[in-house]
Amino acid sequence: MKRVIFGFITITALAVLGFAPFANAQQGNHNKQSTDIGYSLPAGKKHSGNIYTSSRNIQINGNIEGSLYCAASSVLVINGRVSGDVVCLASKVIINGEIGQDLRIAGSDISLKGKVNGDASIASLDKVNLAPESTISKDLQIYGSSTEISGEIGNNAYISSHNLKAGNMVKIGGDLSYSSVDEINFANGQVKGKINYSQVQNNDNAALSVIMIMLMLLVLSMIVVLVVPGRVHRSSEIAKGNFITVILAGVATVFLVPIVAILLALSVIGIPVAIVMGFAYVIILIMSAPFFVYLLGSILLSGVKNIPLRMLGGVVFFVALCMIPFVNVVAILSSLFIGTGIVIRLITDGYKMPRYTLNPPAPKPPMPDALLDTSDNQDTDITKNSSEATPKDAKPSAKKKTPSKSSVKSSKKESE
Repeated sequence: MKRVIFGFITITALAVLGFAPFANAQQGNHNKQSTDIGYSLPAGKKHSGNIYTSSRNIQINGNIEGSLYCAASSVLVINGRVSGDVVCLASKVIINGEIGQDLRIAGSDISLKGKVNGDASIASLDKVNLAPESTISKDLQIYGSSTEISGEIGNNAYISSHNLKAGNMVKIGGDLSYSSVDEINFANGQVKGKINYSQVQNNDNAALSVIMIMLMLLVLSMIVVLVVPGRVHRSSEIAKGNFITVILAGVATVFLVPIVAILLALSVIGIPVAIVMGFAYVIILIMSAPFFVYLLGSILLSGVKNIPLRMLGGVVFFVALCMIPFVNVVAILSSLFIGTGIVIRLITDGYKMPRYTLNPPAPKPPMPDALLDTSDNQDTDITKNSSEATPKDAKPSAKKKTPSKSSVKSSKKESE
C-alpha cells in the first residue's frame, strides 16, 4: 500500500511540475538560465545564495554557495557542490556531487554516488541505490520499494523497504533499524551499533487513512485558493514580511485560546463564549494547513505566477515531507504554528485599534474678510443706488475747496 501512497505523490507532482516550465517560460525567473534541458548551472560557475527553481529537467554542474530547493518533473542531476541543504522533488535523481548539509529527496528512481555531510532522508516510489563510493556523514532514513545500500553511513540508519539488499562495502557507524520482507545477515564490523529488524507487514487501513488525509488536504486547499486567491497570496506576503510575528501569533493562539476557553467554561456564565471560541479555534486550525502549504508552494515555485498551481505544488511538497521520518514531525508542527499564525495575521491585516477618547471640538474657522467688510460694502451700494436715483437734470452739489498752502501765505502778506 505504500506504493500507492508514493504513487499518489509522484503522479500529483508530475501533474504540477509538467505545467511549471510553461509558466516559468512566460513569467521568467531571475535564477533560471534557459537551456534545452530546463534549468542548468554550468560547470565552473558559482551561484551565491539559495536557488528556488522548478523545471522539467534540472542539472547542477557548478557550485551553489547556499541551498537548493527544486522540483523537476523528469530528471535532477547534481554533479557540483551545494554548500547548504538540498530539498528537491523529482522523478529521477542522480547525485554525483557533494552536499554540504542535509539532503531531503522524494521521487521515483534515486541514485546517490556523492557525499552528504549532513543527514539524508530519501522517499522513493521505485528504487534507491547507494553506490559503494557514496558517503553520508550523519543519519540516513530511507522509504522505498526496492533499496540497495553499499556506501558508508556515519551514524544511525533507518530503512523501510519491501526489498532490501546490502552490499559488501556497506559500513554503518551507529545503529541500524530496518524493515523488509527478508532479514539480512551483515558481516562483522559492517554495523557498529545495534541491529533491529522487523518484517514488513501490510497495513492497508493505515495507508488508506493517509491517502484520505492527503486528498482532504488537497481538496480543501484548492477550494480555498479558488474562492479567495487574492487573500491566499496576501497571506504568503505577510508571512515572508514578518515571520517572527507570525510564529509568535501562531504559538500564542494554539496554547492560549484553549486555556482561556476552559476558564470561561468553568465560570458557567462564560460557557456560550467558550463554545464560540472553541468553534473558531477548530476552524482556524483546519484553515492553517492550506495557508501553510501555499507558503511552501510560493517559496518552491517562486517563478510560477499562477496561484492555484503554487498551492498544488505546496500540497505535493508538504505530503512528501510528511513521508520522511522525523521531518514529518517538524513539517506538521510547522504547519500548525506557522499556518495558525498566518491565519491570525491575515484576519488582523489592516485592522486599526479603536479610539476610546472623544476628539476635542474643532475650533471655529476665522470669519472671512469679505464678510467683515459687508457694512462698508452696503454703504457703498446705498450711495451708488442714491446717485442712480437722482434725476439727470439735478445739478451736483458744489464741493468745498480747501485752501492751498500758497494761497494762505499770500493772504497773510496782503494783511500785513
